[in-house]
Order: sequence, then C-alpha cells, then structure tokens
Amino acid sequence: MRHVASFRLVALASRARSAGTVATAPRLRLAVNKPSAVSLSSARWYSSSNKLKYADIELKIMNILHRFVSPDQTMLTPVSAFSRDLGLDRVDIDEVVMAIEKEFAVEIPEGDFEKIHSIRDAVGYIAKLKDVVQ
Repeated sequence: MRHVASFRLVALASRARSAGTVATAPRLRLAVNKPSAVSLSSARWYSSSNKLKYADIELKIMNILHRFVSPDQTMLTPVSAFSRDLGLDRVDIDEVVMAIEKEFAVEIPEGDFEKIHSIRDAVGYIAKLKDVVQ
C-alpha cells in the first residue's frame, strides 16, 4: 500500500511538470494530544529545589499523631512522649511509626522502632534520612 501511494505522488508530480505547474505533495497533519494535568494528591514528592524542612517533618508527624490520640488530648507538643504523655500503647506506637514510614516513603528497621519514643525522636530520625534544612 505504501508503494502505491508513493507511485501516485510520483505520477502527480510528473503530470504537474508536463502541465507547467509545480506539484506539491499533500500535507499530513497529525493531531497531537496535549498532556492533561495529572493529580498527584496522594503522592509526596520531594525535590532538590523544594527541600524538606525540619518544621515540615514535625508538622507532618504531629498531624499523623492527631489520628491516634484522644480528641481531648491537649498535650500534643514536639516534646510529647508517645506512651507517657500521649497514652499510646505499643500497638499504637507501631501504627504511628508505620504511618510515618508511609508519609515519608522510608523504611524504619525493627531495631530503630525501639529508639523512637517521642515526636522529637521521630523528627530527628526522619531528618537524618532526608536532606533536611533547618
């Protein structure tokens, strides 16, 4: 089929030359779809131009903890200890740490789970893993 189309173009050009006019090949226009906006609301992206800050880590971790503490809990501060100040048990703390892993796209080894006892500990741990600006 391609050869037939090429032959037709050559035949058209030949006729046009003999008639004294210049033949132009038919132009093919391609429809190009514009890329649509993609929603990235469920993903967290950190680039070198938008560096993660210590205060951002702290705010995100405190937002995670709001899901686990009772509504009347007013003791949620950066220095709050998970079990002593917030009343979280071991299962709750494990769930908090897993939520932190998901939020920051990191994996915290089991041995390091035991080292995270407070909001400040969690912020410091994530700050070590990420490129953090004070």
